[in-house]
Amino acid sequence: MNQPPYQQYPAPMPPPGNGPLRKRPGLLAVIIVAACLGVGLVGVAGYLVVRAVTKPAHNAVTAVILQPTAPQPTKDAIKQRLVAMPQADTVYYASPDELPEWFLGKRPWGDTHPDAYLVKLKPGADPDVMQASLRTWPGVYMVTYVTVTDQTIGTGDSE
Repeated sequence: MNQPPYQQYPAPMPPPGNGPLRKRPGLLAVIIVAACLGVGLVGVAGYLVVRAVTKPAHNAVTAVILQPTAPQPTKDAIKQRLVAMPQADTVYYASPDELPEWFLGKRPWGDTHPDAYLVKLKPGADPDVMQASLRTWPGVYMVTYVTVTDQTIGTGDSE
């Protein structure tokens, strides 16, 4: 056996520019779409978590803030209508001095000194529908959620 020794040659190099993403251009598109979808899902999930934390519970207390200049008969009519509402569980009168205790930080009604009725809803009542209705009543300055919900309505002058 007189064969010359086997010579090893290096493996041929692929032509430049033929990396794994060049061979499969669809792979790059899939990676980009997956990244956008992931960012979108994280954004939506984050929004839902923030919304769940900041939106009051279903049985939240609603403040019906009265016009400071409304005549007393108008305020009495608002009280009678609130007490008669089937969604209302408890209606509590908050004087101008007591009302700020139910709101942390900035007062949503500004610099005026209004009084209000605080309304606790029955379980299952839709606060958004009720609030939309209350905003149309004459003598109502504004309707908003009460921010301090650890206080108990009805410990004092409950209506």
